[in-house]
Amino acid sequence: MNEITSCSQPLVYFNQSGIIKSHAQYGMMNYTSNLYCEYIIKAPMNYKIIIHIEEVDLEETNSCIFDYLLITDEYYTNVYTYCGHQVKASHSIEMNTSQVYIIFGTDDANHGHGFLLKYETVENEALKSNNFYSCGLTFQLNEDVEYNNNKIESRIIGGELSRPGQWPWMVSVRENNQFRCGASLISSQWLLTAAHCFPKDVNLNNWTVHIGDFYLDWIDSEEVLMNISSIFIHPNYHLRKLYDYDYALIKTTLPIQYTSKRLPICILNSTLMNIDELDHCYVAGWGSSEDSPISNELRHLYIPLLNLTVCNQTEAYQGKLTETMICAGYIRGGKDSCQGDSGSPLMCQLHNTTDHVWYQIGIVSFGKSCAAAGTPGIYSNLTFVNNWISSIIQSYE
Repeated sequence: MNEITSCSQPLVYFNQSGIIKSHAQYGMMNYTSNLYCEYIIKAPMNYKIIIHIEEVDLEETNSCIFDYLLITDEYYTNVYTYCGHQVKASHSIEMNTSQVYIIFGTDDANHGHGFLLKYETVENEALKSNNFYSCGLTFQLNEDVEYNNNKIESRIIGGELSRPGQWPWMVSVRENNQFRCGASLISSQWLLTAAHCFPKDVNLNNWTVHIGDFYLDWIDSEEVLMNISSIFIHPNYHLRKLYDYDYALIKTTLPIQYTSKRLPICILNSTLMNIDELDHCYVAGWGSSEDSPISNELRHLYIPLLNLTVCNQTEAYQGKLTETMICAGYIRGGKDSCQGDSGSPLMCQLHNTTDHVWYQIGIVSFGKSCAAAGTPGIYSNLTFVNNWISSIIQSYE
């Protein structure tokens, strides 16, 4: 087993088993003041994590508000908090998740010995048989849900007001705090958006991303502002080729803590990309038309997928669409994604399933005009870049 003995930065642990100590001098001297240590244990999908608590010796308080040890899953659905001398003998916590977060905090007085944990990862047959997912889960949309039915013609055209947390992977991308594009959270430190959202020479110091965003004009309860570490534009992207390969990946400077309103969306495997296999496709965003301001609230729109050949036969596109694109919307017009929705996800559920998992299949890219007849929206098709996304994340993780 390997030991984690430093808490100068969040530590991610991938080993099958390990030891986590409160501090490097555990067993020799008490821990120090004003610590905030984060440990993340990551196991393969369909694995569970078992935490063996060997010792907890921290400052005693009624609600563990001064010195504390917190153990939780990635969604904060199961939270275990310890302080004082609550653990008299070794006991275990079984977490049915592939990620566990451990947080250790101290104040400036009354320090104890600290804590000693051991962990192991074990394949979880229950999760495996139930086709467990750690992404794409949110509120289920259905016809019984009441929405604001005031049709708008200047944002997501013909769309409806979303609920806070309804699309927990939605991200607003901003330059000098001015909204520029939407994006989607696909893992704890990676976002997916459109390449055309960024100028050729990007000054990363001027750009931020807001994860868990809903209202653009104030900070929401679980909204997190992150700086950008890197932006990766697909190498085949060229603006002159009608937004072909309009894909970009954003890496944040720090990992994003998952909550019920900050969760990643699943990326659809390329072998499943068949229009007949997809149901309930939606696009969400803060977009506008040319003569109206950006929508302050997040909105969404049900949007049907269209045959690319049919769209290529319209006067608007005249055969210029490529296989890296998805055509979706209403040929008759009236409803559409629009300017400002760029970079936002096109997301669907799989046909004849009951798991309610959302998959991103596309990215809002461009359109001839907003909601006009014969000009449905065009989205970048993710099935052509699954390998590129994986290779970038693996290379720069």
